[in-house]
Amino acid sequence: MKLVILLYLILLACFTKMSCTSKPIDNCTYCVNVLKCVFGHFGKSVKSKRQLGNKLVATCKRYSQYRSRCIRVVKSNLLLIFDNMQPEKYDPVQTCIELQECAPSSLASDTISTSDK
Repeated sequence: MKLVILLYLILLACFTKMSCTSKPIDNCTYCVNVLKCVFGHFGKSVKSKRQLGNKLVATCKRYSQYRSRCIRVVKSNLLLIFDNMQPEKYDPVQTCIELQECAPSSLASDTISTSDK
């Protein structure tokens, strides 16, 4: 009986840990995808903060799991996103790290996939 309880607690701890660690990765992926989509829409030349904000919010609405968080992040960080979305320094992963949607440790794997495209 003690073995069954111990096994149950170990499994519960594993599933809890997996669900906690997978959420930031999902937010990171959504954040990078939203920024890439919007940057591509503007043809790599973002000149208006208002248009950028409108397009970011519209793009956020496409991701039902990330919608409310995305809109909140966009509205509170529009100036940072606008400044980072200039052609000479555009890096969606770094922007998402600054927005605290990505962990700095995820930088290595995401940068490789971002720079290869």
